[in-house]
Amino acid sequence: IDSSDDVSNDNDNDSDSDDDRLRKLVDQSADARTALVAAIQTSLVRVGTQQSLQSYEVPRRVHVAVGETWTDVNGLLTASHKINRRALISKYASEIDAMFVDGTNDASRRVQSVSSAVRAALASVGANTDEKG
Repeated sequence: IDSSDDVSNDNDNDSDSDDDRLRKLVDQSADARTALVAAIQTSLVRVGTQQSLQSYEVPRRVHVAVGETWTDVNGLLTASHKINRRALISKYASEIDAMFVDGTNDASRRVQSVSSAVRAALASVGANTDEKG
């Protein structure tokens, strides 16, 4: 047994960034992802209550994109490091739809239609922003 291997493994663990540790936690199981989303939602509600926000001002659903870096290189940020709405909406279209639709009734289909319209509008705003600078 070579003790240098043990030392290097310990150093590797120490050098893990917070993002790496979070990525490992979420990758462990669907339960971990569910727990993380629940914790985020609980925090959003708590802050919304503390700030006296109306219920419609507090996000009800979130998508956690762990392990995905948003950069200008992959197009998810602009060259000036602002979010590229068009690219994000395109990349996460199915996740956005899933947050608004359960697909079981007419109301859900109407929400899906609205969701698509909102994505198109946001993409348009993003396109106008991208063109300006």
